[in-house]
Amino acid sequence: SLSVLSIALPTALLTFFLFVTFHLQGVLYTSWLGQFVALQVGPMHYVTMGIAITIAILTTGEIMWQNVTDRRASLAVLKALGWTNGAIRQLIVLEGFLVGLISGIVGLIVAYTTIYFLYDLVPWNEPLLFGVSLALPILFGVIAAFIPAQLAARVQPYQELKDAS
Repeated sequence: SLSVLSIALPTALLTFFLFVTFHLQGVLYTSWLGQFVALQVGPMHYVTMGIAITIAILTTGEIMWQNVTDRRASLAVLKALGWTNGAIRQLIVLEGFLVGLISGIVGLIVAYTTIYFLYDLVPWNEPLLFGVSLALPILFGVIAAFIPAQLAARVQPYQELKDAS
C-alpha cells in the first residue's frame, strides 16, 4: 500500500496540474474559505512533480527490493521447481506493473475527485489526460521493478533453502 500511495499521490497531483495547464490555460483558480485564490501553474511546478515522481520510483524500488529479499526462500522454491531466471524476472516486473496500475487508478480517482470538488466537472472528454494518468504510473512501477527483478533472478535455490532451514 505504501508503494501504491507513493506513486498515486504524485500522479494525482501531476494529473491535476495537467488539467489546470490544458483546460484552465495554466491558471488554478478557486475559492477557498470564502476567498478567491488564483495561482499560475508554471515550469517549477512540473520540476517539483519530477522530483516527487523520482522519489516515488526510488521508494517503490526499495520496497520491492525488500519484498524480494524477504521472499528469497519462496523464490528459491520456484527456481527449484524449474522456473527460469527470465520467469522470475517477469514475475517481479509484473508485480511492478500491477503496483503501477493500481497506483494509476488511485491517482486518477484522487485527481478527478479533486477536480470535481473544485470545479464541479469531471474531464472525461480528455483521453490524453486519462491515458497519461494511467500510463505514467505503470511505467514508474515497471522501472522500479527492474533492479529487484535482477536480484530475484540471482537467487541460488540450494543456498537459500539451506539457509532457510
